[in-house]
Amino acid sequence: MRNHYPIDRIAVAGDLISSDPLTVWSELVLFVWGLPQPDSRQAESGRSRYTRPQEIVYQLSDDPRIRLVDASKELTEVELEILNSGSVEL
Repeated sequence: MRNHYPIDRIAVAGDLISSDPLTVWSELVLFVWGLPQPDSRQAESGRSRYTRPQEIVYQLSDDPRIRLVDASKELTEVELEILNSGSVEL
């Protein structure tokens, strides 16, 4: 992610930092601060499908699932709970 975007911070949370073993239902959560905002004026292109932040995360893994959260925006109650449960800065 840092190779593609000028990101301020990245923190991993969720099942990856849990003491329980990972399973097929595990979910890794990446909280990212400083993601660039998508330009709504640009047309969807093949290149943008593979260079947008969420698309890069999809390319990393389908199993376990990796969820990307833009922590610069207001977090949902569930996202706040996950982040407050513990995270590891990368």
